[in-house]
Amino acid sequence: MSRGIILWIEGLLVSLVLGDLITRNLVFYLRNRYEITKRCSRPTKLLGYLERFTFTLSFIIGYPTFIILWLGLKMAGKWSPKGIAIEKVGDDKAPAAINIFLIGNLVSLLFVTLGVYIIRGFKW
Repeated sequence: MSRGIILWIEGLLVSLVLGDLITRNLVFYLRNRYEITKRCSRPTKLLGYLERFTFTLSFIIGYPTFIILWLGLKMAGKWSPKGIAIEKVGDDKAPAAINIFLIGNLVSLLFVTLGVYIIRGFKW
């Protein structure tokens, strides 16, 4: 197998699989730590893989601004007339839920960046 293919496989494994494991466990820990027990009914694991794959490709093809657009749409989807409504967790826990949401997205994006760095042969 050529070095390029190996780098793609390794980069995607870091971006998708390792990114999922670390992000999912961190979010789970934080939700339990701040007693946010409401779970969403969306297929978040599949969405996470799809987002990380799309973000990785957007970096590779030279269009990382797509990530800003996507994250903006995600935040807009959580907007309500009273402010950001992540989920019905109660007014006292809403700030923690918002921060956990943002932390999860940031950690996921860090693994995408690491995966792209590997795919590019450790060159930025």
